[in-house]
Amino acid sequence: MATAQGPVEMLLTRPAAAPAAGAKRKNLPAAGAGSSSQVYSSQIHVKTSGLTFDRNSGMVKTAQRVDFSMTQGYGSAMGAQYDSESGHLTLEQAVELTTYRGGDTVAIHAQHAEIDRTTQLCLLRAATADYRGGQAGAAQAKLLFRTEGSAQRLDTTGGFTLATATGGRLAAPMGWIEFDEHNQPRHGHMEGGVTMDSVNALRTVHGTSPTAELEFTAAGQLRHAHLERGVAIDSQETGPETHQDTSHEANAPLHLNRTWRSPAADMDFRNAGQGRVELEAMKGTGGVAITSESRRGNEAAVPSKMTADEMTGAFGPDSALRSMTGVGHAGIEQTTATGARQTGSGDRLQVEFTQNREQGNKGTREQGSMGEAATSGVSEVQSAELDGHVVLFEQAAAKTGAQPQPAMHARAGKAVYEGTGEWLHLTLSPRVEDGGLELTADKVDVSEQTGDAFAHGNVKATWTNQGATAGKAHRAPKLGRSRDKATWLWAGRGRRT
Repeated sequence: MATAQGPVEMLLTRPAAAPAAGAKRKNLPAAGAGSSSQVYSSQIHVKTSGLTFDRNSGMVKTAQRVDFSMTQGYGSAMGAQYDSESGHLTLEQAVELTTYRGGDTVAIHAQHAEIDRTTQLCLLRAATADYRGGQAGAAQAKLLFRTEGSAQRLDTTGGFTLATATGGRLAAPMGWIEFDEHNQPRHGHMEGGVTMDSVNALRTVHGTSPTAELEFTAAGQLRHAHLERGVAIDSQETGPETHQDTSHEANAPLHLNRTWRSPAADMDFRNAGQGRVELEAMKGTGGVAITSESRRGNEAAVPSKMTADEMTGAFGPDSALRSMTGVGHAGIEQTTATGARQTGSGDRLQVEFTQNREQGNKGTREQGSMGEAATSGVSEVQSAELDGHVVLFEQAAAKTGAQPQPAMHARAGKAVYEGTGEWLHLTLSPRVEDGGLELTADKVDVSEQTGDAFAHGNVKATWTNQGATAGKAHRAPKLGRSRDKATWLWAGRGRRT
């Protein structure tokens, strides 16, 4: 047993890769230096003290601080042992390693590490990696290097996380990432129950999926994520304070909860600058259901729902929802604050949103046939359109002591809801059945604020008086004050009270 109490420097070299006799070696950097490109891929330069060497086993040990440098990077640890027979280096604790990713450094911290120079494999326990734009962590990690020193593949178990500097986080019990020759990630896989979280000033998002496939850009930024076998995403949005008297419900901030459910989903991300990424688009397949519930202060919640075989959402800056497109068996339904139930279906659904961040009470609650309640600070429905075999239904809420009103049924080739003014426009051979009234026209406009409706062009109306039992709120149509003699108005349905 040999012991060296003072400073010791060693060059650990795999015998099969040692330079030939007489070959000129490149200068090795001092331990802790950043120029690791000058180190042979089979060499580790070590600087330590308090070293012991067992000649029989070939084992070298120390409990003191160890500084090392190699092709993959440089770093330090407390305590180490090296098996000179197998070329296996163990760093006992407090491991710090600096490596490279493109032109940037990556700082790796681990509780324990083992490096096998024969297989180019590094085993890490309780490891985190800090890099420009985010952080990765794993309970157990296997990092495989290429012979020239670049990372090739990372396999993790016991918990794997990817976090961004802007509050985004992906986590799963296990996963792997493949790297290119510049240490940039190319492909990734997470499984065992993936969770997705994102938090900013006005929006909180939480999602789950059994698996996730990840694709990265050449610069190493997340570009695409494919989720399958059951995707669930929940978001919460809160409008800003109005700085008015919040004792009145009309001035209280609006809270919007939205959920996404689909068998599979694809998410595209874009570069937001300074190493940040943000959601650009999301597409669900296999049958998508999006439910929403809005509430202002202590007012009653206003629920709504959108469904389609395929649903695609487009997102603007800060991942704010801009539009939603549903194709195949598209539908939308809502129960308004007054208790009326409204539904619509068609071949295609297109909903446009606007992000109104103005303070004050300028936002209006949207309670129309295709709207969600919205106001400043949340994704506000600007317009909605149903196309192809459109079927609409509305049932007013029952009032205490009053007879129920008949439901309104309508069919058309197209239905367009405008958030501004809350108008519903029916075109392409619309047909309306409203109690005792049956009506067809070229176009029908319905005001969701007053309950009045206007029919334009080639109007044909039949009044059967079947709605007489509904009371005074249901009276015969009358001629409207329009220059178009083919325009009829029927009023007072009482949908708004």
